[in-house]
Amino acid sequence: MTQAETSPYATARSVTNLTFLAVLSPAAGLMVEIVLAWRFGASGVVDAFRVATLVLVFGNQLFLNHVLVHVIVPLFSQYRAKGLRQEGWRLAFSLGVILGAVSLAFVWWVWTNPGALVGLLAPGLSGAAKTATLQLVRYFSVTLILMVWSGIIGGILQVFRVFWVPLASQILSNLLVIAAIFTIGGEWESGALALGVLLGSFAMLALHLYLLLFRVARDTDIQWVECLRMGPWDGVIRALRLAVPLVVMLIVTQWFLIVINRTLSEMPPGTIAEYGYAYKLSLLATLVPLSLTTVLFPAFSDAYADDDSVEFSRLVMRSIKMLLLLTIPLTALLFVMRESIVLLLLQWGDLSSRAAHEISGLFGILLVGQTASILSILLAKVAFSRGDTKLPAAVQVILALLIALSVPYAGTIAGAKGVVWALSITTLTCTILQLVIQTWAYRMVELLTLVRYFCLVILIALGTAAISLATREAISVLAVQSKLTAILGLLLATSVSIAFSYQLSNRIGIREAADLMSYVRWQWRRISSPQTLK
Repeated sequence: MTQAETSPYATARSVTNLTFLAVLSPAAGLMVEIVLAWRFGASGVVDAFRVATLVLVFGNQLFLNHVLVHVIVPLFSQYRAKGLRQEGWRLAFSLGVILGAVSLAFVWWVWTNPGALVGLLAPGLSGAAKTATLQLVRYFSVTLILMVWSGIIGGILQVFRVFWVPLASQILSNLLVIAAIFTIGGEWESGALALGVLLGSFAMLALHLYLLLFRVARDTDIQWVECLRMGPWDGVIRALRLAVPLVVMLIVTQWFLIVINRTLSEMPPGTIAEYGYAYKLSLLATLVPLSLTTVLFPAFSDAYADDDSVEFSRLVMRSIKMLLLLTIPLTALLFVMRESIVLLLLQWGDLSSRAAHEISGLFGILLVGQTASILSILLAKVAFSRGDTKLPAAVQVILALLIALSVPYAGTIAGAKGVVWALSITTLTCTILQLVIQTWAYRMVELLTLVRYFCLVILIALGTAAISLATREAISVLAVQSKLTAILGLLLATSVSIAFSYQLSNRIGIREAADLMSYVRWQWRRISSPQTLK
């Protein structure tokens, strides 16, 4: 174990660093949403962008965030532990060649027959929106080839505890999209979006290559000629076997996203755009928890590889508790202040008041299921660290089936809000099922203890919601609603809610809140007097 890994608050410091980038990355993503709303509003161009983005989402999940990393990290780590580092590098290269060939075949199919893909993703599109979608899916498909090698390198970087690259790459990509919209968006419209995304993918690969060559490979005595040979074939076969349930999991995840988009595409123009804006805003509740799950995945893998069941169970229990504490009160705050957030971030330029009102409603409903969504990601990483890819895949299949059955019906009855309610409720149901099954299968947590803890956090969230509501109403009485009062209300509600949550947590004996405060104080002393702590 390296010095960096044994230094004080090593995990917390990694989470802090990642969270800093995790704040900047969605901030850049929100800037994309703001610029989209300013330039295009809730128009057919944005509908086309949302539909074509499903190709990017699929590539990100397959190559960057979901499949490759959860195959490469455990296997590469096992080769390193056995003193077979060269074999780990060869395995990574072999997977890149195989997946690159598959991606190239997919790109050829999309370029020769884009109508088939668009008909699958959003059959209700027509006119200019459909034309723009046909253009975007072609260009977006090219990014998959670049994502393959970025994902391979990203997995290797995570083995060496370099976690920040995907977030930094996303920031860079978003900035390039923003620049394209600002400079040529008025003339090129959807063409500007295609150019920005392509430039972002090339920049992402360049950043990954630079870090691989000049940070990781330079400090290791690898032999590049040996690394660029196919094999070891037993490792490749094992990797592909591990990947099969993950790919199934990804496909069913993409399928329920397709079901949602197909349902929304049958509704009035702009509905897909409004849902996309609301979904991006709901990710505000996931910034710190997502960073936590990323940093803890190697720790879960190490504890399981060391056959330390006590440490593994302790780590999982503390992680779930911390995730609930970080997510649920924040979700309550965002739910109460959602109209101010939409006003402040999106209501510029061509976005109408009606569209802003619809986005606010969808945003609030999506927040209901966000804690369950993040918890499901954490539970999946616990399973992946044990080499179990089948159980999370089974849960995703159940989720996809429920969504396929409920979303079209809910959309017919209650429109876009019905679709989002169906999504949130099914996500919550499947996450509870996943927690119960993994608790029984892995004996990893005490379920009754966790339920009591959850009830205490709900109490904190209710207090946070009440304080935020009182703050919002007080400001609305004193001043006319504007972007300035929205900023003031958010700052006041956030500050008071944090103070209230911390005090109440101490009163009711939530240890994790004290741990967070201890870390904040330690970090403050470290920043103010760096010579006192090494």
